[in-house]
Amino acid sequence: MKTKRIVSLLMAAAMTLSVGVSAYATSTDVNITTSDKLSTGGTVKVTGETTVGVVKVTVPTAGKLVVNPYSLNYKVDDTTTKTDQVIYPTQYITSNSTASLDVTATVAGLPSNNAKLVAEPFDPVATHTAGEKVPNNLFLVMQTKDVAAAATPTEPTWTAIDKDTDITAGDFADDGNGYFHALVVSARGTATKVGKLAASADTADDTKQTYVAFRLAGVAEKNPSTPWTDKDKVTATIAFTFAPTKATT
Repeated sequence: MKTKRIVSLLMAAAMTLSVGVSAYATSTDVNITTSDKLSTGGTVKVTGETTVGVVKVTVPTAGKLVVNPYSLNYKVDDTTTKTDQVIYPTQYITSNSTASLDVTATVAGLPSNNAKLVAEPFDPVATHTAGEKVPNNLFLVMQTKDVAAAATPTEPTWTAIDKDTDITAGDFADDGNGYFHALVVSARGTATKVGKLAASADTADDTKQTYVAFRLAGVAEKNPSTPWTDKDKVTATIAFTFAPTKATT
């Protein structure tokens, strides 16, 4: 990868002043022997440039979210079958930037038909009368993780999301393994969350880009008051922004 090198040049033309002693023997030396020349000086020409760095990223344009409330076998591709209640194959943002980046993600989730987005992991037994049926609830989060430079990205080991996952509504947190969870919905089923993740700078080797891995995950109500149908869908929009990480020194 070609990088732009920013160099500040300091062009200096200096005169060495001496009274009663010999100056350094260079072509720019000036011997001052009379008092009327003591004010002799020199000038310095400074050439200025500004370094702003290069933010160069590749972001996927589309993804597929599958709600699988009954944990059925779902064929993701020719070699992979999953039974997660929320299935979203990991996607990657590729960085060829010249600096580390602050990556911000804003997520908006929109349910349709009888699907209902809820603000926090739910437990029908704990929050309702034992055995009581509740709506077609879905708790949905976004997970991101910085992935090291490599020829191809490595699938992260994601933390499973379940009803006991401790995430405050409208907040994000590090779960202790470098993952960040951005809550997608509020109690009203609207967009709520912004989170940050520092992506490493590129290594200046086109075969070793750095990546941010992301996916949507969650948990769905298995025994809702109204059975799930293929019309109970959830769509989402993920908006990313990127900015060079500020130096700490």
